[in-house]
Amino acid sequence: MTFKPMKMYDSLNEGSYKGTIKDLYFSNDTTCWFRISVDGIENGVFNTMFTTIDMVFNNFAIDYVDKEGYFCPEKAIGKNIEFVVENRIYSGKQVTKITEIKEIK
Repeated sequence: MTFKPMKMYDSLNEGSYKGTIKDLYFSNDTTCWFRISVDGIENGVFNTMFTTIDMVFNNFAIDYVDKEGYFCPEKAIGKNIEFVVENRIYSGKQVTKITEIKEIK
């Protein structure tokens, strides 16, 4: 078996973080999931999702498109990023939301 478990986080304290995009995948046509290895978190990843109508996601994704203009996740995987998270309440549940994201060049 090649499965290697790791700690996964769906929330972080509010603030600014740096990390590396480990994986991007779509669970349907409107939801994109990011797995981010966050600097300072050993052996774990932060899992977060964006809808395809999210302004933050679109402004980030526009830099990783193919020649026809479609988002190409393979171009973003492995990129070092800086991102800001805020904790928000939706329907009585606290959710960690990325409010800014950019590649560190």
